[in-house]
Amino acid sequence: MQLERQADLHNLLIDTDPAAQIAYTDGDATENAILAIVESEPDLGPGSPGLSRHIKDWPTEYHFSPLRLNLLRPVRHLLRGRVLEVGGGCGALSPYIAEQADELIVVEGAVRRARICATRCRGLANTQVWATNFSCLPETETFDTVLVIGVLEYSPSFFKDGERDPFDAFLAKVRTHLAPGGRAIIAIENRFGLKYFCGAPEDHEMVQFYGIEDRYRPNQFKTFGRRELLDLLDRAGLGHTDLLLPFPDYKLPQVVLHQTAPDHPEIDLQALLLRAAAPTQSRSYQRLATEQFVWPNLAKNGLAADLANSFLVVAAPEPLPAGSGTDLVFYYTARNGKAFSKETIISRNDGGHLGVRRAPLYGDGDGGEDDGGGPPGIVWKLESEPFFAGRWYMGGLLELAKRPVCDVAAIAEWCRPWIGYLEENAVVSGDDRVLPGEFIDCNPLNIVQSAEGLRFFDREWELPGKPPLSHVMFRGLHWALSSIGSLTYWGDVAGSRIIDVTRSVLTTLLPDCGPNIVDGLIEREVALQRLMGQDGDAIRTLLLTQIISARVEVQASLDSLSTLVRAEHQVNQQLQDLSARVAADLAGDLPNLRVRGYIDSVRNGEAGHRIVSGWAFDPLLKRAPKYVVLLHQGKPMASAPVNVVRNDVHQSLGIPESPKELGFWIAVPNGAVPETITRQNFKVAAFSPDYIGELGWAESS
Repeated sequence: MQLERQADLHNLLIDTDPAAQIAYTDGDATENAILAIVESEPDLGPGSPGLSRHIKDWPTEYHFSPLRLNLLRPVRHLLRGRVLEVGGGCGALSPYIAEQADELIVVEGAVRRARICATRCRGLANTQVWATNFSCLPETETFDTVLVIGVLEYSPSFFKDGERDPFDAFLAKVRTHLAPGGRAIIAIENRFGLKYFCGAPEDHEMVQFYGIEDRYRPNQFKTFGRRELLDLLDRAGLGHTDLLLPFPDYKLPQVVLHQTAPDHPEIDLQALLLRAAAPTQSRSYQRLATEQFVWPNLAKNGLAADLANSFLVVAAPEPLPAGSGTDLVFYYTARNGKAFSKETIISRNDGGHLGVRRAPLYGDGDGGEDDGGGPPGIVWKLESEPFFAGRWYMGGLLELAKRPVCDVAAIAEWCRPWIGYLEENAVVSGDDRVLPGEFIDCNPLNIVQSAEGLRFFDREWELPGKPPLSHVMFRGLHWALSSIGSLTYWGDVAGSRIIDVTRSVLTTLLPDCGPNIVDGLIEREVALQRLMGQDGDAIRTLLLTQIISARVEVQASLDSLSTLVRAEHQVNQQLQDLSARVAADLAGDLPNLRVRGYIDSVRNGEAGHRIVSGWAFDPLLKRAPKYVVLLHQGKPMASAPVNVVRNDVHQSLGIPESPKELGFWIAVPNGAVPETITRQNFKVAAFSPDYIGELGWAESS
């Protein structure tokens, strides 16, 4: 390894050996745009609002989201001394690591990505970025902590000698770079993550069930299940481990659980993971099940850790320090920019009892209590408190929403115990009933039903005045309905505006709550959200437009697919008959072949797919004495077993020009493509996806 410091960026050192570079990229356009952003943005610190404003798609979210940092917050106490970040990419985590470490070395094999990382870390005197392959790092370089975040799965890119398993070789090298008492911190997707069983495409290949069906190819990326990963670490001499589970995954975590947390009888996974559904990232998909409803049942059967979507592992050659695992839950709440963003930690003390402590994410982020702050008119309090065991009140609404019948009357009935609790704490003030200022956030999300009755926790906000009971009811119900989103079915209220359901429920519970009163409550909420640092106009729009969007029931789609499969045999028979007839005609080389309309009646999408991919016409392609062209619009299907030629064929055929690009699949029985494509030297089969399943033959003579 021969590193050369760059004159224009002094914290960037590039290996002079071109073989030390890695060909990994998000694409030229994406990475050039990211580089331009970080070069022009003055605030590059952790959680930078300036970078967040550039989020517009999955690549920018992955590189700029402040949620990325939540992965390392639970282990920030381990980011001390000399730290190595392997595969630092474009530096999404590097500035945060540098804040904790005495010295940070980032190794990134893709030169442009290394430059982006170095640019994000400019001004950090304790940080250097080395553009080289991790496999080239001299063994004399040792570190207190080695970070491997989303990199282990790409081990074949680092170790290609073929003599060793690349994953074993990668972890063995990590081990050699640990100083005495050092540890590795590794984050990776779980190939058996619940989201994959719910239909999410595999994160790297973007193909459903790719990992769980073990469809990995030799020398390709690969992810592992929990047992596989721990065995890998053990073989590498890193067998002393502590496992954490980031949700929804390690890329954008909102909740991080210690591996023992799901088994704790007092911890409610449904409450913790309500807003932690797996993100769609770069491709949306039909969710086959609602993950938030599955997690509690997995926990009851001891399967939550095995089916977590991602793993975060602390691994070391020697036993880890005592006390590991006393912090069970790390819950992160991100609000407007850095203001009012907080960390909530549920811990187990020596006596086995649970407690809760909270701290701001920015500023004094190392813990402690906040004495109260915020803009004039509201107080933001982060206080420690006992953990209230019991049934989460919000769980009742989730159960109700899963029923076939869920209407306004049922929701109102669910509200009554909560409303009763509010009324017990309300006092009369003039013509209204009001509550203590700290009750402004007394909503179903912050209530537990215990043996002693309802318990109100997380009293984060306090108004100096006394909020009206009607406002607390309005905001509590509206945001409770909003928090569920499209996770479930919602019965009769599916598709309704949340504001309309809220108004109807309030009218049921408060007969004097007319339309004008609700309009006033909307404006009260907008004013309150402004005090909390939110965009008031955006909040008003959300309040007035958000709908109860039910999860699409997939059974109808499955029934349609089943019907399609049952019809497939009949369709295939028609296609086989057609193929035989056309092949016979071609074998006779009949002049002015006119077989248009032979299968106009075949309107089946699956049949169309078989035609395009060349399966049904194999006999025809093998026997045709002339060239056969399969015509379709859009991008050619890579699975079709034919050569590709793009040309103005439609002109020579007399086919009207299409506003779309035409892709032509040329089947060449004798293996040679003619230099000049004419009407006389091939036959044409046409398929247009604009008319799904419509098939026919073009004329040829």
